[in-house]
Amino acid sequence: MPYFRRENMDFYFEEYGSGQPFVFSHGLGGNLTQARDLVGDLPAVRLIIYDNRGHGRTSGTGDPARLTFPVMAEDMAALLDFLAIPQAVIGGVSMGAGISTAFALNNPARTQGAGAE
Repeated sequence: MPYFRRENMDFYFEEYGSGQPFVFSHGLGGNLTQARDLVGDLPAVRLIIYDNRGHGRTSGTGDPARLTFPVMAEDMAALLDFLAIPQAVIGGVSMGAGISTAFALNNPARTQGAGAE
């Protein structure tokens, strides 16, 4: 199973397709299945989805004081670093929209486009 490690947590992720990298983050109480169901299959897109802190198959939440959009956006950046992806289109639903917005604001050079639902 694919995992990347950050702050003593193992984050679970999955990838589908090939082409333009697109990272999509799920909502509060969801997991990467929610993201996969919302996005579906996109032509010429490398869909990257993952379980956020405290969700799905990701181990633990870490320090509760770090359950913020900016920190969770750093988790998204760490996933891109792990996959050696310098830039991506990013998006999310509900909580994931907050994460992707924080990512875009803090990482404009890494954001090729952004969308939220």
